Amino acid sequence: DIGFGAGIDLSWTADIWGGQAREEEVAEADYLQQVYLREDVYRTMIADIITNYIELRGAQKRLGLLQDSLDLQRQTSNIVQVRLQTGLGSELDLSRARAEVADLEATVPTLQTSIDRSINAISILVGAQPGRHRDALLDTSPLPEFQSSPPIGVPADLLRRRPDVRAAELSLISATSQIGVETATLYPELTINGSLALGATGYGTGPIIRTAMAAIGAVIDATLYDGGERRANITVAEEEAEQAFLIYRQTLLNAIEEVESAIYGYVGAVQQRDSLIASVQYHRDAFDQSRVRFVQGLSDFLDVLDSQRSLTGSLQALADAETDLELETINLYSAAGLSVEDVERYAAQEGVTLING
Repeated sequence: DIGFGAGIDLSWTADIWGGQAREEEVAEADYLQQVYLREDVYRTMIADIITNYIELRGAQKRLGLLQDSLDLQRQTSNIVQVRLQTGLGSELDLSRARAEVADLEATVPTLQTSIDRSINAISILVGAQPGRHRDALLDTSPLPEFQSSPPIGVPADLLRRRPDVRAAELSLISATSQIGVETATLYPELTINGSLALGATGYGTGPIIRTAMAAIGAVIDATLYDGGERRANITVAEEEAEQAFLIYRQTLLNAIEEVESAIYGYVGAVQQRDSLIASVQYHRDAFDQSRVRFVQGLSDFLDVLDSQRSLTGSLQALADAETDLELETINLYSAAGLSVEDVERYAAQEGVTLING
């Protein structure tokens, strides 16, 4: 006489009112929201790195121009000194020339400080100690140039690219789905329980008789009175959805405002740079002419001093304008919400190493 038995209990809750489906929507939306929030942090971090890199190269360019202006001013000072020794100049002209040299020299430490700060900022942003990449970044490189501005496209394209807008949208989806979750708790819950039993018996060497028995039952669980807790939870969910909608609308408006402001800034920076290119050429011509006239004794030293000061100022202004144009361009890229891959490709092109944790 032999025998054995085995069994299993099963339970399944029917999603009659859609509560479980809503819970899945909430979980999926919450997960995707965190993904987009991470991308938005990554986007702004990359923009900060490139911004500091552009500011670094811009300061180095201005420092180089300042050194050239210093050399030119020292040459002018030497000319004045020679003229003084030959009786053609005056002590006043020499003092003015030397004062101009000293003024230019006083600007050097300011630019050097700006360079040092940018280097430290870049090191920190890429996850290194301040000054870690100092030797590499001190090697002067040209100011990076974007080949073109990013494609803005229609507003729908902007919504698809801005991770902060997508995150706010997903937060709204999660909040509205949570209303469905809380609403489903008002209605009865149907749970179907089941069991399956297997058995086998035999007598001596006779045939084994296998048996299977199943039992199915249904339980309806309905909360008759909970003190209004469930309806209160629905009210809370509705208020949270309203807040999520307001945040989504504000995030969308901020994104559009950032893009429009970045476009205005970019267009203005282009116009300013183009105007300063012409200005530098005019000031250069004026300086060359005044210097020749001074050497020939046809004009006094003040004309040379003024024209040289104007040339130095216009060169520095042009360098600032070129830096501002690149900064406005990266602002436009960031505001347009281009993909992380696009920004990484630009960073690699410019030799900026990014750390993606």
